[in-house]
Amino acid sequence: MKDIVLTKNGVQVTIATTKIEKVRSKKLSKITQPKSSAQWSGGSNATKIVDLLRIEKRYNIDGYIESDYGTGDTNSDAVDKKTNIESMDDTGGVFTLNENDENFSGAFEKLTISNVTRDEATTTQFFIKFTFLIGENI
Repeated sequence: MKDIVLTKNGVQVTIATTKIEKVRSKKLSKITQPKSSAQWSGGSNATKIVDLLRIEKRYNIDGYIESDYGTGDTNSDAVDKKTNIESMDDTGGVFTLNENDENFSGAFEKLTISNVTRDEATTTQFFIKFTFLIGENI
């Protein structure tokens, strides 16, 4: 899988991804005309759809952060990277997600970071799962 790079205020963290989902959802207005009981035998009326092009775009990302992984990261230690990600969320506003050399502005809609219990001889690692809503500050 590709890496995802998060950047905000000069701080960069690389996430090694295990799953990337791109989710698009639209608000559609649906109108179905009622029928009188005399017209029931003909079946229901077709539903009319009003598309106002109110599209929300999200990324659902599963991956991990670990020590000494990621070129250009502000910190090499996984604990510091975890703290940097939490700070990106805590300080509010949007930040940048880079996937395949394409930048998207947005914010965490949901963020889960899990400790991974491993041998002490291996590098520190955290599983990370988040939903990133693409958008801009107002």
